Amino acid sequence: MTTALTPFSARHIGPGVNDVRAMLAVIGVPSVETLISQAVPQSIRLDLPLTLPAPGSEAEALAELSATMAKNTVLKSFIGAGYHGVHVPPVIQRNLFENPAWYTAYTPYQAEISQGRLEMLFNFQTLVTELTGLPVASASLLDEATAVAEAVGIALRHHRDKRTKVAFAGTPHPQTLDVVRTRAEPLGIEIDGETIDDNTAALLVSCPDTFGVYGDHKAAIDKARATGALVVFIADPLGLTLTDAPAKLGADIAVGPMQRFGVPMGFGGPHAAYCAVSDRLTRLMPGRLVGQSTDSKGPARLPPGLADARTTYPPRQGDLQYLHRAGAARQYGDGLCHLARPRRAAGDCRAHPRPGQPPGERPRGGRRVGARRQPFRHGDGGGEGQGR
Repeated sequence: MTTALTPFSARHIGPGVNDVRAMLAVIGVPSVETLISQAVPQSIRLDLPLTLPAPGSEAEALAELSATMAKNTVLKSFIGAGYHGVHVPPVIQRNLFENPAWYTAYTPYQAEISQGRLEMLFNFQTLVTELTGLPVASASLLDEATAVAEAVGIALRHHRDKRTKVAFAGTPHPQTLDVVRTRAEPLGIEIDGETIDDNTAALLVSCPDTFGVYGDHKAAIDKARATGALVVFIADPLGLTLTDAPAKLGADIAVGPMQRFGVPMGFGGPHAAYCAVSDRLTRLMPGRLVGQSTDSKGPARLPPGLADARTTYPPRQGDLQYLHRAGAARQYGDGLCHLARPRRAAGDCRAHPRPGQPPGERPRGGRRVGARRQPFRHGDGGGEGQGR
């Protein structure tokens, strides 16, 4: 017995006849036209048939798409500004970027069935604590520019909105400065260049700056700490595999892009960003955070330990892509840290045991969060999407 083949277009354009009939029966509407007339105001309807070409076969569709892609001119980008052409290891490309089970997964609301993804994000946090030297890291943010804006928000909440200035040490990327200015305007924050005084909430230190310069900002950092301003490092994570950790240089917060760690440019992102903070700022940190704890079964579990409104309310699928890119960056960065560790100062890297380190010692980024059990109230932490 032979069965008629389903046309290519029917497999890709809308529901079939039987599907339409079943849906109309459920909602109690006699036809699709009736449904549209009830839902769409007559004043905005076209009332004309759409001028669409006849459906094509699979071969015709592929040929048309190939012809369109052939019009692209592939050039080398020299724009820079925080975006870099990177080598993507085949194992990451095949198992993460080309794996639907990875890139279509939704928010891990049920921790008990998402331990694999949560472990990847926990390891990402561990990688960030190792690079920055700060004790607590989140499970990534959207990109560098928005991460810097979130760091400014942490500084404002830390000072209870009593300070209204932000200063810079080093020139940030143009898009970063634009986002910070956009965030600052409705909050009444003054972008005050290099001036640091008792009204400065945060000093943003670019390492490197948009021109690729690693400047000596010790004097500015010392002055900021003397006035009580928070020191925020905007640091390239690849550079951190060789340079001193931001915490060693006086940072309270460290943020930066993760695109350098094997994530393709992808027409501008988002690529994920990291955010790490000192102990006293943990409850002000935005985004998701995965902790580690022990349950009645004994082995270590990985529950989400801190969250904001973006975890409580379902985000759009596109908003979650930075979490997936964080996992890819973690896989890439772990190998870099192992290669670079001999060149880092002794004691900087805490995610993996050092010679003589007790076997039970774990990176504080996961241990401390897993140990904290107090409830989280909206408004304690925050960031974009929290309705502050």
